[in-house]
Amino acid sequence: MKFFRRSLLASFLAGIYFNSIALANTPLDSPLSLDELLNPKVIAQTLNSGQTQLALADTQIYAKKAAALVEQLEYQPSLARRQVNLSDLAAQRQVQHLNGADELEALLSSAQVIEAIEQTIQPYGLGINNLADVYTLWWITAWQASEGELSKIDKQTAQAVKQQAMLIWLANPKLAQATDTHKQAIAEALLIQALLTQAAINRAGDDQQAKQVVKEAVRQGAAASGLVLEQMQLTAQGFVIRP
Repeated sequence: MKFFRRSLLASFLAGIYFNSIALANTPLDSPLSLDELLNPKVIAQTLNSGQTQLALADTQIYAKKAAALVEQLEYQPSLARRQVNLSDLAAQRQVQHLNGADELEALLSSAQVIEAIEQTIQPYGLGINNLADVYTLWWITAWQASEGELSKIDKQTAQAVKQQAMLIWLANPKLAQATDTHKQAIAEALLIQALLTQAAINRAGDDQQAKQVVKEAVRQGAAASGLVLEQMQLTAQGFVIRP
């Protein structure tokens, strides 16, 4: 019975991984979409650390233009909008008849959950009001979960992945059309998704079958947007193609 309960919970949390990526908190009028396929050329470039640095250096040639581009990644968060985003997510979970551990449900019902995540990522030089920063958290969490283990990383690694995340987002021609409302919805969907992914792999614990369910679901969810996690390796220079 214990195994059944753990497997069921792991399956639920894993299942919501790729469901919420497509559904959670993305306004209907948003030009950005979390399940939109990423540019494969950009992904290939980000997985080559030398190419990443070259691309960023090339962007920095035009300082004013680069600053304007980077500014597009940021948004001014609204507490009122945050409550709406979390309420929308809770409503979608109810529609899908999804229930999780009581402590997780309580956490997701509070707007303070975003503030709690913010405190955990600040030491890595990341913030919640920047799309590249939250994508960094999501990407690292997803990759680690796809490997079956969550482990602590250092600031250098986080910042290296952030450089890659910047390239991915800045390559999206729709970014300039996104409002603060759109960007906050996307960012908070990613933050909650990272939290759910962490919860899923932690709940699986030492149960290898439950952990495998989570790993496969995370990989499927990431692949839907063009990230083939099993082909990547996380290093101090960011993600690279696995040898």
